[in-house]
Amino acid sequence: MPVEEHAEPQPEHAPKRPAARAADGTPAHQLLGWQRLAGNQAVLAMLGRAEPAVPVQRLMVRMPNPYGQGMRNMVGNAEVDEIEGSLTAKGAGGAGGKHGWEHSWVFPPAPTTEASVFYGHGNRAGLGNLTPEEFVTEVSEDRRQLKKDTAFKFVACGGGKSKAADGAAYGAEVANRLRTSRTSVPGEGWSGALKATEGLVYYTNTYKTVLPEIPPAIDKLLTKLTAAAESNVRKAVITLVKDQLTAVKPAQRATDFAEFRDVVATFYASQTTLADREASVRAIDVPASGLSATWLGSGLNRAMDTMFGGNVGWLDLQQAFAQDFSSSNCLYLVFRLLDNVENDMKAKAKTIWAEFRDELQRQAAVPPRTAGPAARVGTLDPLAPAGPDERFEKWQNFGDVLWAQWKASRSPGGGKAT
Repeated sequence: MPVEEHAEPQPEHAPKRPAARAADGTPAHQLLGWQRLAGNQAVLAMLGRAEPAVPVQRLMVRMPNPYGQGMRNMVGNAEVDEIEGSLTAKGAGGAGGKHGWEHSWVFPPAPTTEASVFYGHGNRAGLGNLTPEEFVTEVSEDRRQLKKDTAFKFVACGGGKSKAADGAAYGAEVANRLRTSRTSVPGEGWSGALKATEGLVYYTNTYKTVLPEIPPAIDKLLTKLTAAAESNVRKAVITLVKDQLTAVKPAQRATDFAEFRDVVATFYASQTTLADREASVRAIDVPASGLSATWLGSGLNRAMDTMFGGNVGWLDLQQAFAQDFSSSNCLYLVFRLLDNVENDMKAKAKTIWAEFRDELQRQAAVPPRTAGPAARVGTLDPLAPAGPDERFEKWQNFGDVLWAQWKASRSPGGGKAT
């Protein structure tokens, strides 16, 4: 993420509004959202004015993928692709459009008639690898044009019941930090609606649900499917290299592979997270007399595992293969062949995600979207005590204004559900 100048921090002695929620996510002032809305409507009624009657749309912002590499990254992308498609299918993306987190998106103007939806992979600690502090620092920059009534919704997992002890819920922490942040209007702070969940969100084309936890068998299924796919990638990459080496004579095989080994080692030395692999890569023994057909079996397997196994990953090889080495080297253009492998694995990732999604629906007995009211997730009633699992099965209001009231005030009938 590019480094940009941030707004000057507010003086430490500046007064701060009381938080609408306690650190554990429970309402500190349960009627705050209702009272504020009722007061605003009463003033507007006296003035003979009303809130704008415009259908609620969306600013959609896709968060970064926190899964660093490999098949898990691709399956994660496939899932978020479906979240994006599902959100888009429910209505126009709005004037704000659809953007990636790093793009130059801007919050809608006040009074806001668009929900600002952030979606992707998250937990209590972060969304797309961004902590609440990092998220709020970014969204309160001048270029984002945060408004007093900007409404946030997070379509992302909140960690689930097993992570409940790991600090405040992400939505609660973001809301608390927003309250002390500067908006685009000098002297005006944020006091809008914010909707998120503490459970595990699955927002698909066929169903939507929030679960306290994932059935253990589902976790095992995903691990099994991704491990099998990674193994197939390993075989495909080694086959690419073996085919190139087989096409030349044994002496050239040794010369070309030794150069390749040294180029990879030098590349690793330049990478902070991979520098500790340099020595083991340089130590790979390449017989000077030439590489026999036998060596191209077990010897090549061991060498490639040393170079690319573990924390490098078989799907992140283009950079290493694309380093400068002799154009006469038979491995010179292998990085281009890897594009075909990557495309095949992206298609496989979508298949894995679909199998995981469908099996989760079956084991967790999630009704389809077509089931009407039974398919709705629902929102936790801030005025009623929550059951032990209820807060991990529904959306929650973490802002100063209740989400349903914010939406109802901006569109006849409350607009389309978001």
